[in-house]
Amino acid sequence: MASPTFWISTAPLASDGELTLGQLSGPYVAADVLARFLRAEGRGVLFTGATADHSAAVEVRALRRGRSAAGVAEGFRAAIDADRRRAGIAFDRIVSSHGDRGYSRWLRTLVAWLHAQGMLAPLERPLPHCAPCARWLHGAHVTGGCPHCGTAADGAGCHGCARPFDAAELTGPVCALCSAPVEARACPRLFLRLERFRDPR
Repeated sequence: MASPTFWISTAPLASDGELTLGQLSGPYVAADVLARFLRAEGRGVLFTGATADHSAAVEVRALRRGRSAAGVAEGFRAAIDADRRRAGIAFDRIVSSHGDRGYSRWLRTLVAWLHAQGMLAPLERPLPHCAPCARWLHGAHVTGGCPHCGTAADGAGCHGCARPFDAAELTGPVCALCSAPVEARACPRLFLRLERFRDPR
């Protein structure tokens, strides 16, 4: 098969819940419409997606239900696939981090390349920690208030104002599993160096 002229990809399909109307009408329908338009123009297109099986939200849901994260992701992936088929969204390929051979090797290769390029910086920065659970909290593992607008948010970001922040900046943070108040502690973490790509203008 010849290489496609256009490669269209979407954000990973959330695998911790059913697809929402916003997800269907936003990135997925829009990308599908673009793919169909380009094909009608005679262009080669590869339309790909993926499932976010390793998101913190999947793990939190699994821990609450006493199930494996892989089992939770698989169940919702099937429901998501049925929803997008009913909506007529036709991906050429949906990558599964659990099911596709070579995915783990590819990811390890990518991280090793980023490290070799000096793009990953090991730094010690504050991160919420739950003493009762003896767990570092990130993403969906911690909830609180957005430090910018005050809307309820988790460590992954604010759906109210959409401004980025670090999980340690949440106001009134609590553990999503046991609801205990948490404190920020110094934690060794890897950061992606993006400053070099800042537009100087």
